Amino acid sequence: MKRLSLVVMAVALAVGLVCLVAVPAVSDEEMPEVTKKKINLEDCPEAVKNTIKKEAGDNKVAVVEVTEGDRKTYEATWTTDDATVVITVAADGKLLSKDVKKTEMEE
Repeated sequence: MKRLSLVVMAVALAVGLVCLVAVPAVSDEEMPEVTKKKINLEDCPEAVKNTIKKEAGDNKVAVVEVTEGDRKTYEATWTTDDATVVITVAADGKLLSKDVKKTEMEE
């Protein structure tokens, strides 16, 4: 039984060492710089603008932010009668995410 425990510990240690060697460390210098800035909806690429307008419908888009890093994305925010909506759109106009948060009604 003692021998089995030693074998299990040795295998676990070996796997741990392999993982340490196999996963290279990423330094801050290798991380792409990410910038985020507010822009006007009209300054977005046509495909992005069309997706935002389609998703927002008749609601007024309050904020559009462009994020640039390893890829460029656009985040648009608007409110409806009962929710705040935030979508993320790729530079080619593809809808990447949609987050709808219901607002609490005051009594």
